[in-house]
Amino acid sequence: ARLDHLGGNGWAERKQKAIEELAEVAARLARLAEQRRAQRAEPVKPAPAAYRRFVARFPYLETEDQARAIAETLQDLASGRRMDRLVCGDVGFGKTEVALRACFAAAACRRQVAVLAPTTPLSAQHVATFRRRFAGFGIEIAELSRRVPAPEAARVKTGLADGSIGVVIGTQALLSPGIGFKDLALIVIDEEQRLGVKQKDTLSALSSAAHRLMLTATPIPRTLEYALLGLREISVIATPPSERLPVRTSVLPHQPAAIADALRRERARGGQSFYVCPAIADLEPAAEELAQFAPELSVEIVHGKTPAAEADRIFTDFVEGRTDLLLSTDIIESGLDIPNANTIVVRHADRFGLAQLHQLRGRVGRSTARGYAFLTYADEAEVGEPARLRLASFAAGQALGAGFAIAARDYDLRGAGDVIGEEQSGYLRAIGSDLYLRLLKGAVQALRNGGPADPMAHFWTPQIDLGLPVGIPEDLVPDPALRLSFFRRLAMIGAEDSLDGFAARFADRFGDVPEPTENLICVAAVKRLCRRHGIQSLQAGPRGAALRFVGEEVPGGAIRFVQDSGERAHLRGDGALVWAADWEAPQRRIREVQRLLRALGRRLEAD
Repeated sequence: ARLDHLGGNGWAERKQKAIEELAEVAARLARLAEQRRAQRAEPVKPAPAAYRRFVARFPYLETEDQARAIAETLQDLASGRRMDRLVCGDVGFGKTEVALRACFAAAACRRQVAVLAPTTPLSAQHVATFRRRFAGFGIEIAELSRRVPAPEAARVKTGLADGSIGVVIGTQALLSPGIGFKDLALIVIDEEQRLGVKQKDTLSALSSAAHRLMLTATPIPRTLEYALLGLREISVIATPPSERLPVRTSVLPHQPAAIADALRRERARGGQSFYVCPAIADLEPAAEELAQFAPELSVEIVHGKTPAAEADRIFTDFVEGRTDLLLSTDIIESGLDIPNANTIVVRHADRFGLAQLHQLRGRVGRSTARGYAFLTYADEAEVGEPARLRLASFAAGQALGAGFAIAARDYDLRGAGDVIGEEQSGYLRAIGSDLYLRLLKGAVQALRNGGPADPMAHFWTPQIDLGLPVGIPEDLVPDPALRLSFFRRLAMIGAEDSLDGFAARFADRFGDVPEPTENLICVAAVKRLCRRHGIQSLQAGPRGAALRFVGEEVPGGAIRFVQDSGERAHLRGDGALVWAADWEAPQRRIREVQRLLRALGRRLEAD
């Protein structure tokens, strides 16, 4: 977000505009949630014996997260409510197996399944996998993509219309006019970040009662936002397969000789390599460079305009190990599973997005061998600030299972966009994701409580004044950014044990906690109690305390609390509750204020 000048109106105007739009968004979200709860679908429950036979063909042991995702998906299918689930897992972590079992559950009930893939190579790989796993169950697996001849495509369309084809896998050819299903039960969207909103909605429109399952390693911000808001279920597969090693990632200026050395090292250990360029025009110069610096490597070139038959031959040769290096555009980004390919070079990496880079890196390191990724750029002076942020974020996310973290970073960098409409990133960027979500939560909560969708209704902070020095001394923590981070952590803490933990960690790092910081932590505890019980402000001094509630009316529980307290409490004409006490000692004042708030809270909750 752009920084504003102090004293200017830019920030206030942008925030106000967002608040006005959020009221409408919250109302529409509430309607969507209500419609979603009302959507029914015929339960999908395969015969247990057939399902066990299908599962037995899986040659690996499910990871804990993978098993949970499978169980959650099958429960959704059997619930009688229309499923809309996002399965988020790093590349190679087993998302496809979740989809396979869901597809079998639907197809075994003699209903139909559509699987949408973003690229022809991924579609072809899925077809081979599905046919191998479904063999012997009497379920026909068909394909629709640019590599399918016209007569075969016409036959597939007829089979989908009359129900003879159980599972169809394809690219955007599935979205073409004339596609119809007899009984579509499940839609699977693989690599959802590669597809637009209209494409997903077009496929979903084929059946209003079909379940939907989306797979991704790095969900786009809009998809992630839907999950965070509870508009769809989410399963996260964060457990890596056994013996999987993180891919070592290097971000560096483009140096042909160094890249050639890395490719030769991969060949020397019996492996293969990918070399990816952002545009078709970049492929020929890269091929000439490889011929000059690594002439001993056998190289094949493939891109989106390569004829389908030629592309099939090139991929087959590479899969079977007859080619050392595959030089391509990002057509290889999704789904290719070639365990022997364990080095990838991405040229002009600054031109790729975070999700693209993560997917490309996921093409290597898919076996027990260490994978290597080299991200190069031509000239650091020409790399803009957004690209530098992307590359820095990507290089930092080298751990296994980093996909969700990268998606969250992408969410921060881009914003979640228009949650209802078709934009992937939008006005949210103007105020930041944290403030946006807090405002939206307030608007939705106001609607649930029967009031207008006012984002500010639940977006308030109690004002606390205990008459004591509070803060973090600058001589103890001189870095302003670090002090600010401590203030922010305190503001986000929601439980007393977390406050105790904060104090312990602070003391472990800086030594004895000074009195102003102890008071600051206590104020955070008081603020938490005030927030919980709807107390707008609290002032406390040596002779007692005065507190005011949110809203114009004093709660009935507060009135009864005053009546039960005798002469120690009374209500002033301005609605403030006044408590008389002798709190000269600062530490006693803090303890007694918290005791007062807890007693008042019990009366308010009982009421």
